[in-house]
Amino acid sequence: MSSIKSNNQEPKLYLHQPKLTKPDRKMQSFYHAKHPLNDSDEMSTEDHGEEIVEDRSSSKKRFKDMTILEKIEHFSRIPSYLPRVRCEIITERKKYYGYILGSKSNMALVQTVSKEEEISVPIEQITEINLIGF
Repeated sequence: MSSIKSNNQEPKLYLHQPKLTKPDRKMQSFYHAKHPLNDSDEMSTEDHGEEIVEDRSSSKKRFKDMTILEKIEHFSRIPSYLPRVRCEIITERKKYYGYILGSKSNMALVQTVSKEEEISVPIEQITEINLIGF
């Protein structure tokens, strides 16, 4: 036992140990929850809960059943961490292949695949929007 106590002495040779800071951790920058919780929803009655269920079921339409305005709104709500879906936008005069970025003042913003530039297309002239893929 006496040998164990003698090993608890201070070191006789000191090595320079730099004090390094711990590296910062890279955390996720986006978070998406399927069903956001609100305090007001938890205190609601059963009748009010049924109304919420109806709203959620109506918001999940098939893409083919949506109107042109709903399709443009759907593409503008896609989060930035998901890839954009390539579309075929058919107007009265021309076909565009590209990504729908959003809408401003009754104009749809489309990024074309061929020229990679933003084009403003009037929503009234769009006759059809079809999905092509990634």
